[in-house]
Order: sequence, then C-alpha cells, then structure tokens
Amino acid sequence: MEPTDTLSSINWIAENLEIINKDGQLVPLDPNDGQLMLASVIQRQRDAGFPVRILLLKPRQVGWSTWSEGEGFYEVNSRKNWTALCVSADTESTDMVFNMTRTFQSHLPKKIQRPTVASNRKEIRYKEPHGSKFLTQTAGKDVLGRGGTIHFFHGSEVAFWPKAKEGLAAVLQMVPKNPDTIVILETTANGVGGAFYDMYWQAVDRMKATDSLEGYLPIFFPWYKFADYATITPDNFVADEDERIVQKEFELNDAQIYWRRLKIQELGGDEAMFRQEYPATAMEAFQTAGNPVFLQSMFKYQKQFIKKPRRCVLTQDGLEDVQRTFNCWKIRQLPCANHEYAIGVDTMESRISDVADIKSSLDADGVAIFDRTSGEYVAIYQGRGDQVDLGWQVYYAATFYNEAYIAPEIPNGMTLLNIFKNKGYDNIYNRQVHDQQLTIQDSENLGWRTDMVTRKWLVDDFRSALRENSFILGFDEILNEMMSFCYDKSGKPIHLPGKHDDLLFAAMIAFQVHKRCPIGEKPYSHAFTGEETEKRNSVQSLATVGAIDMGVEEEEYNDDSFTD
Repeated sequence: MEPTDTLSSINWIAENLEIINKDGQLVPLDPNDGQLMLASVIQRQRDAGFPVRILLLKPRQVGWSTWSEGEGFYEVNSRKNWTALCVSADTESTDMVFNMTRTFQSHLPKKIQRPTVASNRKEIRYKEPHGSKFLTQTAGKDVLGRGGTIHFFHGSEVAFWPKAKEGLAAVLQMVPKNPDTIVILETTANGVGGAFYDMYWQAVDRMKATDSLEGYLPIFFPWYKFADYATITPDNFVADEDERIVQKEFELNDAQIYWRRLKIQELGGDEAMFRQEYPATAMEAFQTAGNPVFLQSMFKYQKQFIKKPRRCVLTQDGLEDVQRTFNCWKIRQLPCANHEYAIGVDTMESRISDVADIKSSLDADGVAIFDRTSGEYVAIYQGRGDQVDLGWQVYYAATFYNEAYIAPEIPNGMTLLNIFKNKGYDNIYNRQVHDQQLTIQDSENLGWRTDMVTRKWLVDDFRSALRENSFILGFDEILNEMMSFCYDKSGKPIHLPGKHDDLLFAAMIAFQVHKRCPIGEKPYSHAFTGEETEKRNSVQSLATVGAIDMGVEEEEYNDDSFTD
C-alpha cells in the first residue's frame, strides 16, 4: 500500500487509529477542525510537488501534535523501509508521545497489524520485509537521528528544546529533499528569539517575497478559528468595553467573547496569560511569551504605515538608485521645504551578535532620519564598510535633508564626526556635561554618547512616544529589530542573541536629537502628500532643550538602572 494523497491519510487515521481522550476513554482519532486545517496544508504542498515542510505556531490543545504523530504512523505503516522520528522537548513529553504511538500500534485492526521487532528503546520497528520504524527521542539528551535517513520528522515544542539550533541542524540533514518526505516543526511560543522564532519569520519574509509553496510554510491559526473556542452565552451577557474592542478587532461573536471571558477567569484573571496560551496573531504569541520592551499594540499601529522604500546612495549630485538592499539608503519620503530633520547614527563596533556563536553576524552601521515637522522616519541606512564612506553618505544626507541636526554615536563615530567638523557643518548635536560649574564644553562633546543614564533615556522616551502614537516608524527593518529587543533577566533592555539593534538605536538617537535640539516654528506643509495627514500627538511638543549628559561611560552600566 503506497500513500497517494492526504485524503488517504485522513481516512486511514480515522478508520484505524485510536487515542486516549481527556476522559480516559479509548476513542477513534477522528480529526477535529484544527487537525483538518493541518491536513489541508500538507495536501497543498504535496499537490505543488514540493517536500512537505511546515512550521506550526500553535495555541494550546488544538491536537496538532497528536495529528502529526498519526501522520507519521500512517507513513511508516504505508511504506517499506521508511523511518519516522519524533523529537520532544523533555523526557516526560517523549514518554507521552511514545505511549500514544504504542496505543496506535496496540489497537490497530488485526488485519493490518504487522509483526514488530522487540526493543527496549522507545521505538516501534517492523520486521522484514516491511522494515519501517517509528522512533522517539528527547532533545538535548539523545544523539538525534542516530545516523541514517529520516523520511518523516516531527519536532514537538521546538521553541523549548535545549540547544534547538544545533539539534535541528543535525537532524534536518538526515531528511532527503524528495517530495515524499515530511518535516513538521510545531510549538507554542516561548518568547522572542530562538531557532524556531528565526525560522518562522524567515519563512514569513520568504512567502511575502515569493508567494511560493516551496520551502518551510509558516502556519498560524488564531484561537477564534476553532469552533471549540466558543460557548453559549447567558441571557444577560453584555461585553465590557475592552471586550468590545477585541470583538471589533477580530470580528468575534458573543459566544467567542464569552468563552474568552471564562477562560481568562480560569487563568486567574491573567489576560496576558490568555494571550500567550491562546494568541490572536503570531506576533502576539511570541511577544506575550517573552519580556519585550515594546508592546504588541505598538507594532499593530505602526504596521499600517509601512510602504516600499526607494533604494539608493547619495552623491554630490543627488540620488543614485541601486538594486542592493544593504550598504544603501532606503527612502520613503524625500525632503520637504520648511521641514526640519534629525539624524541618528549608530556606528558598528565589529561585535558578533551572539557571543556564544562565533559564526553569528557582526553588528552593522545604522542611520535613521526623522522628520521633526511631520513626526515620521523618512530614511534609513544599514551597512558594513569603510567608515569614511559612511561619513560621506551621512554628510550628503544631512545637507540633502535641509541641513539636518546630526548625532553620531561616540566614540565609534569619530571618523564620521571629523568629516562634518572639517566641512564646517553647524548642526551637530552638542551634549551637555554636568560638572561642578554646569558648563558646556563645545568641541569635545559633539555627538551622542550612550552611557548608563542616556541609554535609559533612549529606551524610555522612545517607548513612551510610541505608546502615545506620537510618530511613525515607517520601516519594517526598525520594527523587526524592536521585536527582538527584550529585557534580560537583570532588567537590561538588549537585543536577543543573534539579533541586531543598530537601526533601532539610530532611530532612538534621532528621536533624542529631535527632543534636545532647537526647532523652528516652520508651518506644516501638506504639499508632499496631497492631503491632510492624520493628526497625532504633537511631535514638536516633545522637543526639549538643554538636557544634561551625566558623562558616565556605558561600561559602568548598572543593571538595576533598567527596570520596566
């Protein structure tokens, strides 16, 4: 018997496999709505002629782990010399998976049961001539795969694996890329960052760029897509104000809202826990499960303003369009007459993004240009290269954007700063040093210095303005860095290992420059948009002058200073 399509596997599983349900009863594995959704995705990729590669970000108790096991068990029973492997996050989970598989085997109809080889391992091996096997292992404890070829791989709760990146790299090398093979990696979220998180968003970006079914498919179904997550409402049910907001946002009916209310009560009134266990969006799932600096609601508001930028470099003669995506400007708005601008520069330090992985990428130069008049970021630059070349790009940008105020981060931005000083550029941010005389030392204190005081200013002021929707970010690149910017265990806001924050810090520095440098009374011009812009909290009202830099180096950083 050879598998032909997913309908065959659905019928075979429903007719032949049994599970122990929540009531302790032995019942047929009839697929629920969520399991049929998964089966449909498998079929779509098979129909397209590609190997099945699925990344499942799941809410609780949908049954995807159970169905994945059923699919794997079907494969090894339907094909000769086929190997299925399930890897779980811990020993207890591995035991549960193996007991489920053993239940499948024990209660198969006699007419299709195959003789097995005795084994003291957590596996089922069929005797020759069939020769297929179903293996179960524990991440971080077993040598995954133990060599050989794997045709069906199910990684369960991957986000909770110890050393998930290394484990996946080892086991996925054993799976051929022929169309008959299947890889299903499923998990509930475990915060921002990690191997599954990276694979998921890389797959999202690939799908946006290519709209192809080839490669890993990022699959997420929100809790309200499942029929079980609704209940009959009492006659006197009335949604409260917060519930009405959620109801309108996701187009929920009263039965779903009432189920949500009861589930939150069951979780001790912890709405954040509900969002973690039953997320409404993929971003919410990851954000809620971690300790992010920036709230999920901030991303939702900012996403609506993303638009495709123009890619170019700047010269003495103006703009020169390029095709590359790195070492170039991305511009969403050219300079406007009567608008004032601020530029923040975070120069690279040649540090790797993950100190535990010497192969992780280096940090980069990040530049962000903020329109102080309209309250939006209009251009960014990201790259790695010669600091003199960077300096000239930023100089051309500063003059292009109406003699913008500029703040390179010191001391790494000294090469860039010297170009501006040699050109006699006036609008360089001059930080103030608090000494006994409260004097300002001009030449030695140009540029922005990130220390234990100013770092907190950067993060707190930026986050507060975001909370009030005071400006528009406009670039996915900044939002992506914000998503992986979290509080560590000591309370320090920092990018996750393997991630970057160069553009984010450039944007935060630009915002500080806006706050701390003089701003004129230039009228707002609508000529460049052709229409009135939605009024936000006045970004100009955020500008202040004369803030004091305490002059303490970043190396003296105190974790206790960074608490949310």
